[in-house]
Amino acid sequence: MYLVSRIVGEMGGVLSWVQSYFEDDKFVVVLGLDGAGKTALVHRLRFGETTDPLPTMGFVIHSVLLHNRKLQIADTCGQDTVRELWGCMYHTADAVIFVVDGTDAKRLPCAMREIQRVMAYPTLEDKPFLILNNKQDQNATCSEELRWQIRGEMWRMFDVSVKTGHGVDEAMTWLDANMA
Repeated sequence: MYLVSRIVGEMGGVLSWVQSYFEDDKFVVVLGLDGAGKTALVHRLRFGETTDPLPTMGFVIHSVLLHNRKLQIADTCGQDTVRELWGCMYHTADAVIFVVDGTDAKRLPCAMREIQRVMAYPTLEDKPFLILNNKQDQNATCSEELRWQIRGEMWRMFDVSVKTGHGVDEAMTWLDANMA
């Protein structure tokens, strides 16, 4: 009996250590329409390079070290039927990254509406909101043409190419500096 209570006590200690290990982590949700480059961004942050990822189904949480800060990044799918489920992650999010496909002129209005909808969520009011206008290596729309559509205070938009890495470090530096 003594051995059992000792093992249970040690397991409780291990579990509390594991929980405390993740307490300092920041939870970042990566959103955007399907095909915008969300999974490629997560691969670049994790491995320093991108691959041609398969479409994400649901969401996947990845651990990433960014500027000596541990992040738990939720890579979400962006299909229109699933976007309503994004809200389940907002209440614990410390920041949001929204990836826009700057080459998809037909869906840019939809992406901008989704940004406004997400930014209006009350628990995200004071959280950093990073918008990545992606695919600048493919002659994408410049962020200057999109910024006027965004309201709010705690956001910033960067022109990036997740594929080449252009602008990604600068954007992540802004995110890191603005997370509490």
